[in-house]
Amino acid sequence: MKVTAYFDGAVEPMNPGGHGGYGVVVYRDDQVLFSEAVYVGRWPELSNNVAEYCGAIGVLRFLISAGITEARVRGDANIVINQLNGRWKARAGAYLPYYREAYTLRSKLPDVQFEWVPREMNAAADELSKQAVTTRPRMRTFDLDASLELIATPKFKARKRKRDMREPPVVQDDAWETFKLRYG
Repeated sequence: MKVTAYFDGAVEPMNPGGHGGYGVVVYRDDQVLFSEAVYVGRWPELSNNVAEYCGAIGVLRFLISAGITEARVRGDANIVINQLNGRWKARAGAYLPYYREAYTLRSKLPDVQFEWVPREMNAAADELSKQAVTTRPRMRTFDLDASLELIATPKFKARKRKRDMREPPVVQDDAWETFKLRYG
């Protein structure tokens, strides 16, 4: 049995700061096994990246609750796919707590593969994410799991950049005098 899941997130009418939601569709052998459209809420730092991570968390939560250990999870958010696959670093931003939960859930499912797909191949999840935003309920329906014991994310070795290794420019004491003489 092949399980393929799609997720997408949306923030409207402005990003960041609009209303956010996500959509998830899970297929087993080309039959819809699960789908949901969830309103995330609205706050000044809410961005598309946060909404996309909420979608990834929604998929991972479903897979764990359904006992599915092997699946392909597809989305059109480069940042989510590449960070959860360990190719890109997660440094800072409003999405960081969501990344941490997604990373922790991902570690519980080592046989789940995350794949990037073009937006056109993610139409069902995209439609659900927009539906979640446009039909927003009065209350938020998504929260991070406070009971989840977050694991440490991988540490990346800091490298010195070439520009950091250059000698600082030498500033002459009479630079101000030279400037005044030249430019008055």
